[in-house]
Amino acid sequence: MYQFQFILNWDETIDLFYEYVISRCSKYFDIPNKNITFRISSDAEKKFLLIAVYSDGSENFLNHLEADEFDYTNNSYNSIINEKFQQQVLKLIDNKICLSNREIRYIKFHRERLITEVGKMFCEMSNEFLKLDKHDAELFYDSLNNKFTYIGTVQKYNKRWKNRKSQIIDLSPEMRKYYI
Repeated sequence: MYQFQFILNWDETIDLFYEYVISRCSKYFDIPNKNITFRISSDAEKKFLLIAVYSDGSENFLNHLEADEFDYTNNSYNSIINEKFQQQVLKLIDNKICLSNREIRYIKFHRERLITEVGKMFCEMSNEFLKLDKHDAELFYDSLNNKFTYIGTVQKYNKRWKNRKSQIIDLSPEMRKYYI
């Protein structure tokens, strides 16, 4: 049995998760990643992560909103409509409906839900990086130090363990910059 682990702090994990969400924009926001802007707000102490997506013109409206004004979401996005625009513009790119100029879509995770989503991301990252089909793992979050520790186990040999004295490899340096 072979093990791998990586340890990332809150900020490193949030940076990775932000890139992960952007690369899966259609999954999280049901729109293509075209002609839109993302904004992130997170706070380990207040225990939340907010990612908002908007098109041209909605930035000023978004600037006047505080993170507390956004409801928590689960696996789907919520939206806010900016009523200040008199004309609504809806674009289609490659036959896919894009974000209206009046709409802001967002996801807001409480820390408990965020840890579940981070676990999915870490699993996917590990499988891609180590070229695995599957593995077993545990994810630990230390709220005192704001650190995530992911410990994975695989049954079969992987070339990453070649010439290693330990059967546990630390992937922290590689995972810090995985999506960045």
